[in-house]
Amino acid sequence: MSATLKTERRRFVFFLGLCCAMVAVKFLLLQDQRLIVLGDARYDSRLFIDLAHSISKGRWFGPYDERTLIKGPFYPLWIAAVHYLHAPLLTA
Repeated sequence: MSATLKTERRRFVFFLGLCCAMVAVKFLLLQDQRLIVLGDARYDSRLFIDLAHSISKGRWFGPYDERTLIKGPFYPLWIAAVHYLHAPLLTA
């Protein structure tokens, strides 16, 4: 094995270890953080939760009303997928 290949491999292992350490620190910092949904925030937090609930029940985005197209569809899809996997939303 050449010296440059060993050096590149060491750099890769160091970078991978650094990434794993950073993820571990993030999980440690998120450990005590709680997710707050404002129930009266009809066009923000509550909308995402309602859309995700409709998706998880198989009703796509629920009834078509004035709130359906306000926000993008990807965050409610993400919430529904994380709920399906039984993972904490903040960790995901």
